Formats: sequence, C-alpha cells, structure tokens
Amino acid sequence: RPSAAIDVSASISRILSNVTGREHQRANNRLRQLLA
Repeated sequence: RPSAAIDVSASISRILSNVTGREHQRANNRLRQLLA
C-alpha cells in the first residue's frame, strides 16, 4: 500500500524534526551559558 509508505515517511520526518528541535534547544542553552 502506498499510504503505508506515506505514513512511515511522515513519522520519520516527525521524529527527525523532534530530534533537530531538541538539538537546537541544547545549542541555545549552551549559547546562553556562554553569554551569561
């Protein structure tokens, strides 16, 4: 089914966006600590 592949790619992109969002948060916290 093509819809299953679409679901998989959507969940993968969601996981990737969550991971990159977490990395951005960590980098922002590190920058804030450096500038404080």
